Amino acid sequence: MNTVVSQQDEGKVEKNDAREEQSHFSGPHKSCSQESSPDQADDSCSVDESSSIGNAVDKVQPSGSHESEESNSKEMKFKTVKVKRDATKRVLIDKAPPILTIHLKRFSQDARGRLSKLNGHVNFRETINLRPYMDPRCIDQEKYLYHLVGVVEHLGTMRGGHYVAYVKGAKSKGKAEKEIGECVWHHVSDAYVREVSLEQVLRCEAYILFYQKI
Repeated sequence: MNTVVSQQDEGKVEKNDAREEQSHFSGPHKSCSQESSPDQADDSCSVDESSSIGNAVDKVQPSGSHESEESNSKEMKFKTVKVKRDATKRVLIDKAPPILTIHLKRFSQDARGRLSKLNGHVNFRETINLRPYMDPRCIDQEKYLYHLVGVVEHLGTMRGGHYVAYVKGAKSKGKAEKEIGECVWHHVSDAYVREVSLEQVLRCEAYILFYQKI
């Protein structure tokens, strides 16, 4: 009988220990035990809750500050893009052509769409060097010298006018002879052709210029 009682007593003790362990871990977010006083239990539980809230706040605050920094940086980028700055636009030639054609702007259009002619003399040369206008990556050992071989001039207004041409050609020594002498300039107006000097060509109000590569 004594042996049986002792086993029952041991079973009761084990059950009591199990109940005490369950009481220790009854709350999922509390670490206080039931055996402690109410004040101590409140203090210990409040510390655990405040620490968990503090951790959550610490996790939220950095992300918010990071987002604010990103938004500020984006705003600064947008402000920088909207700032107007002085710029220079330059067009370079990739490959030099055998015949260089220069088209001068002789007509303008106002806000109402009306066209008007731009009169006036534009200085141009008999020989030009195209090297300063070439793309540095495409420059080779060849020369980029051009000499003038033709000019087109417009006479008149927008409502009516006439085109004449100045052409550089060879001068023959005689009708019977087919030998070709030095080059001269000719003024061509429809069927009328006459010889002119280089100075007269350079004084005309050019509309289109033709240069040949030397």
